[in-house]
Amino acid sequence: NMLNIIKDFNYNFYTAGFTRVAGNLCAPTGVNVPHKQIWSTIRKSKMSIVTNLLFIDAIHSSNIKQFDDYKDNEAFSEIDNIDSSRPVPQLKTRLFEAVFNKSLVLARHDYWNIIEKWFEPETEFIYYDEDNLAEIINDVNNNFDKYIPIIERAYERAVKNYGTDSLMKYILEKENLDW
Repeated sequence: NMLNIIKDFNYNFYTAGFTRVAGNLCAPTGVNVPHKQIWSTIRKSKMSIVTNLLFIDAIHSSNIKQFDDYKDNEAFSEIDNIDSSRPVPQLKTRLFEAVFNKSLVLARHDYWNIIEKWFEPETEFIYYDEDNLAEIINDVNNNFDKYIPIIERAYERAVKNYGTDSLMKYILEKENLDW
């Protein structure tokens, strides 16, 4: 649904595998593009749309069910009820690529909302759903200055908590290692 909405805007859609265009969906602007080029594009973009979901099929579901304790993992607790409209959570790097490149994150609101483990809604990112995505994109385009504090807060949190230095410090402390 998101692809059908963004086709009416000036967009960049990079993908690792989605190469066909079905119906009225937007066409990819790049396939298997190097990260350096993607990051350059993100830095020039007012906003980045992220979806922290993985849409699994019967093969994925079957593979997951091979583990005896799969239902103990909250992400898979409802796997017997999953269809193409019921995804599982997946934290994607696109979120952090957007934040570290100072692009406003528009995150799809979903059942899991795992983004909230790392960032605060409305102060460090904006939720969207298919009903309001076009409206939010228009507002960001027309009133970008009011979103700059959100971008800055997300960036500051990411640098402080999720950058290389803080990650290494966490690993060393957790494992009681000396650098």
